[in-house]
Amino acid sequence: MRHFKTILTHEFQNQIKSFKFTLVLAITLMVTVFCVYIQVQDFADRKEQYNQQIERKQDMLQRARVFSEFGIPIVIKPNPLSIFAKGYEEKLGNEITISWRNLPEFSRFDFMRKSKDTVGSNEKNPYLNIFTEFDVTRIVIIILSILTVFVAAPAISGERENKTLQLLYTNPVGRVEFFLAKYLGNLITLSIPLVFVFVSAAAMVALQPFIQVEPDFFLRVLLMMIGCLLFISVFTLLALIISTATSSSSRSLTYGLLVWMLLVFVYPNALQYTVEKNMEIPSLSRLEKKKSELYDAFAQAKDKFYQNHPLNKDRSYTIHKGGQFFTTFIGVTQKYVFKHKRKELKALLPELFEMQNKLMRAVDRYRSKLTQRQKLVDQLSLPLPNHLLEQTGTKLANTNRYARDIDIRNQARRFRGQVLDYIRSKDGFGYKFFTQTEPIHMTNDMEDYPDKYFQLSYYRKDYPRLDLQDRPKFTYKEPFQFPVEIFFLIGLNLLLIVLGSHLFSGSKVI
Repeated sequence: MRHFKTILTHEFQNQIKSFKFTLVLAITLMVTVFCVYIQVQDFADRKEQYNQQIERKQDMLQRARVFSEFGIPIVIKPNPLSIFAKGYEEKLGNEITISWRNLPEFSRFDFMRKSKDTVGSNEKNPYLNIFTEFDVTRIVIIILSILTVFVAAPAISGERENKTLQLLYTNPVGRVEFFLAKYLGNLITLSIPLVFVFVSAAAMVALQPFIQVEPDFFLRVLLMMIGCLLFISVFTLLALIISTATSSSSRSLTYGLLVWMLLVFVYPNALQYTVEKNMEIPSLSRLEKKKSELYDAFAQAKDKFYQNHPLNKDRSYTIHKGGQFFTTFIGVTQKYVFKHKRKELKALLPELFEMQNKLMRAVDRYRSKLTQRQKLVDQLSLPLPNHLLEQTGTKLANTNRYARDIDIRNQARRFRGQVLDYIRSKDGFGYKFFTQTEPIHMTNDMEDYPDKYFQLSYYRKDYPRLDLQDRPKFTYKEPFQFPVEIFFLIGLNLLLIVLGSHLFSGSKVI
């Protein structure tokens, strides 16, 4: 045990004093400060956009005069943990409108886009186009892991090359003991820049006045750091195993970089490409075609209704008219027009809801195929330490696909059912869908209305607003998902420790 401590202390002191460690620390410092600063500025822009969206949507909600205009906006608040693991935070939209006419989908889902404009675009800051995905986890995966290879790869082969390994064996030290001392010495050294990355990033985030962190923010960051430490440990062990099998530092470094390139870039991209090529999914154009077919069928149902229930369109029958699926009126109109509109609503609203349900099922099938393909990629990526770390980070940050997309959409769909029930409870699919004038006060001729019905208060700007104080509220709390991938990283480390100790025990001293 005494010799183990001696070798561990010697290895740690040598690494700390080396130029390589100074270089690692300097590079990590510069990259972390710059990238985290860029991400914090990006978050500030997204937070400002979120505040503007909330203000604009609340104003729209408060201006609803009839239930055909009623809709509740859901705007997902930007998550400060996305600075550590961005995941799907910006790949999807952040807004869902819940109403009788809207699908409960994020506004940026591909087939729903009306223009190239996207919520939360990075056009304000040109540096974000370069570093948009370079979060803290990515710094560890790309920067710190390759620096780990530079530091740890020559640890054993360098001593063999300099003939000092043979000298060490003149002392009564076991080979397993020596290997573990080398491993821990390098890992402790490399944990210093890793701790710096997370401490500096957490401090930069927590000290921003516009960022409000949740109570479990630092717990999640700590678990992310543990995952990153296990990730760095894997590459330390891989570098030492390569160093055990080679006779020179240059070869160890070369083979170490090749393994790093294979694990971080070659295998993940080749796997993604292969799965996408061999596991076909319905194209997005088919979903677009299905959407067009459903809308055409609904348009035919409308045309059929209008043919069977014609309305005298030559008369000016309303103070204000307009709408999307149904021609709505706001203000006053003849009683026969109201009866026609009630028939239109009763006939076409079920058709509309059925069309929406069919479209949502088509979207679900499309997403299901995408999910199946991604699950296959995830299963085949399970041995990759970088994949395990990415999953750990996005789960803790709630930016993985399930938390950021599936869970929110499922809750939004359930909430839409509550909103439709609320509209029905207010007779929102009755006369209040069109107007606030009760049917018993409607007349057969516009001239029969009292003058008060034609005062300014019944025009578009000053028409009375709906009382929506008791409307349902959407509440979303980000779940805490403990990443089981941490256990896979622990298992991978244990496997490599056993393998490395065994290989070093049978290796040549010279």
